[in-house]
Amino acid sequence: MLSFVLGEAFILLGIFLILAALFKSPIIGVIGSLVYFIYIIWAVSQFFGGKNVKNFIKSFLAYFLGNITYLLVLVIIAFLLKLVL
Repeated sequence: MLSFVLGEAFILLGIFLILAALFKSPIIGVIGSLVYFIYIIWAVSQFFGGKNVKNFIKSFLAYFLGNITYLLVLVIIAFLLKLVL
């Protein structure tokens, strides 16, 4: 389910970014980014149980902590590779 949601979100983001490039308007890119994050948070909250504010907060925290963990692991790997090489 998560791969499907992320795929759809990236398609939406890509459409908005193409429109932003065509019209030379960075505001369209910002709106696309907001739509991207709102869609992901909404879709993940459906997994937690739907239309409850608590589920939206859980989905935001899950997405945020997942991204932070991913970035930290990448930074640690890069640091270790720099030490070794």
